[in-house]
Amino acid sequence: MSWEDRYREGGNWHDNNGQTGWGGRFGRFFRWLFENPENPLGWSIFVFRFKGIAVRVHLITVLFMGVLLVRSISQGTAGVAYMATAVGALFLLILLHEFGHCFACRWSGGSADRVVMLPWGGLALTRPADGWKAHLITTVGGPAVNVLIFPVTTVILVLLGEHDVIAFNLLSPAVAAGKVDGSLIFLRQAAFWLHAMNLYLLLFNLALVMYPFDGGRIVQELLWSKIGYKRSMEIAVLIGFGGAIVLGAIGFANDSVNLVIIAVFGAVACWQERQRIRIGAIPEADEYGLWKGMDADSSSATTVSARQVRKQEKAQEAERVQQEEVDRILAKIAAEGMASLTRREKRILEGETKKRRGS
Repeated sequence: MSWEDRYREGGNWHDNNGQTGWGGRFGRFFRWLFENPENPLGWSIFVFRFKGIAVRVHLITVLFMGVLLVRSISQGTAGVAYMATAVGALFLLILLHEFGHCFACRWSGGSADRVVMLPWGGLALTRPADGWKAHLITTVGGPAVNVLIFPVTTVILVLLGEHDVIAFNLLSPAVAAGKVDGSLIFLRQAAFWLHAMNLYLLLFNLALVMYPFDGGRIVQELLWSKIGYKRSMEIAVLIGFGGAIVLGAIGFANDSVNLVIIAVFGAVACWQERQRIRIGAIPEADEYGLWKGMDADSSSATTVSARQVRKQEKAQEAERVQQEEVDRILAKIAAEGMASLTRREKRILEGETKKRRGS
């Protein structure tokens, strides 16, 4: 049975014959744990809800964090504590970044209700209001949070007496980390890496001017204001494909699996947008992260399809009414001659003639 053959009602999954799937105690537990048991790509665990925004952690993220912690055991207790602090700090920064997208979307008249944490970033499910301004505000909301965090971490480092590492070589952060010393060394190191990772996250999202990163979105939305949605997205997708190729090549050259994965999912996101462009749809739900479609509970694809169907039905109905009016006018001409036409009827006939000549 395909995914499209099932629908959700009352917390259960049903097929079109009214049969409930994933029943029983085990099924209820599985639905509670993963929310959507039928799509492994959408398996995520609920963590908490804040201001109506549900935060979920994808299963891959849980496994990824577990692997990092297990690998750090070989370095002793200090190694595990260091890795746990680093992972926790990055998790917090990405979460705040995604909340920035959500609250900016709400502030600009849209809605947002979900954040899913992935091993290589986050995904915020938002529904911005119509127009490029609302979309731009939603996009900028994420990096804006990192900009606000920067002076906070700077003040913390100053209070700890670590003035020398506030500005550091972005290519060699470990050198700056080695300068951090003194009492409360664990706290000092944690403060530095929080400061550094926040800066990296900000630059990573803005410097990579490729869709679907924030930098690529900002370029697309600014172009949208000048040349329209469709053309701006076509350009953004082309830039995104090019950026994915370059990022993937850099990843292969440096044996960086993470960069290759990001490049692959960036290419997938661009391909999905390209498919949407082909049907002429502006999505009602935007997922501000690295992989569109990761959250299986997202209704964006269904909503877009429904909009397109309604739009096509209205266009077909208008065409039918127009054709009936043209047929009536032609019948009138045959019976009474051109002189019998009113101004309105002449305009309709002239418009139809121009349309057919143009086609």
